Amino acid sequence: MRLLAAALMLFALAGCRRAAAPDAHLDSLAHEHAGDSTGATGIVQPPRVPVVSRAVQYGTATGFLALPQDSAGGALPGLIVVHEWWGLNDNIRRMAERLAGEGYRVLAVDLYGGHVATTPDSALAFVQATLASPQNVAGNVRSAFTTLAQMGAPKVGILGWCFGGGVAAKMSVAMPLQLDAAVIYYGDVGGITAQQIRPLGMPVRAFFGGQDTSIPVDTVRAFEQRLKTAGKDAVITVYPEAGHAFANPTGENYEAGPAEEAWRETVAFLARTLKQPAL
Repeated sequence: MRLLAAALMLFALAGCRRAAAPDAHLDSLAHEHAGDSTGATGIVQPPRVPVVSRAVQYGTATGFLALPQDSAGGALPGLIVVHEWWGLNDNIRRMAERLAGEGYRVLAVDLYGGHVATTPDSALAFVQATLASPQNVAGNVRSAFTTLAQMGAPKVGILGWCFGGGVAAKMSVAMPLQLDAAVIYYGDVGGITAQQIRPLGMPVRAFFGGQDTSIPVDTVRAFEQRLKTAGKDAVITVYPEAGHAFANPTGENYEAGPAEEAWRETVAFLARTLKQPAL
């Protein structure tokens, strides 16, 4: 109960922070995504090994589950994937399958109740509505964690992009001893305090763009310093030439160099944190 209360308080604080500056961060996101589309593209490489995927019920939501086709050799580590502000669209499903091809049972959550945005205006409306119910966000992610654990995952990590990157960051400090790894792609980390970081038990890997107007570099560096001061296993990379959503192949900001490097780093990080036995 104390962990759930901490999660609700954390999201409530995030909502209050945005309310104080009504839509500064979200307006910046809308600007960054103005030229994006939402369909999958050929840029997303296929999974390294064949995978199977399907819609799956978790808690009261319906997500997207992907895992290697030949996965009879034992329990797979689990990975919760949190979508960008567009929602659980084809691009996110393709990325979930690609991650599953690396040897994970991947559950891509749906925080929009089956809705998918197709314009920045509709995405903004979905984000605002979602952030207005922080308890639902926390409960959704916790249900995904429980589902993966019940499927036999010995370890569970979380990964998110954009809006989902912020959710991944916030849930990592809301579930500091349950999650085993957190990967943050250009998510809002400005509201995470040193006190919230202190109990964090999992390694963190995060990627940001130096040209991102929605996630100021100084907030990233401050987050990095708080992690370092607390002695956490965390590595933050800022690509100076990249903007927001540099790893999204459907958008104008896609940068092949940083995106491919971040992918390699992500794969190595997840293998180290989720596939290695606990010491």
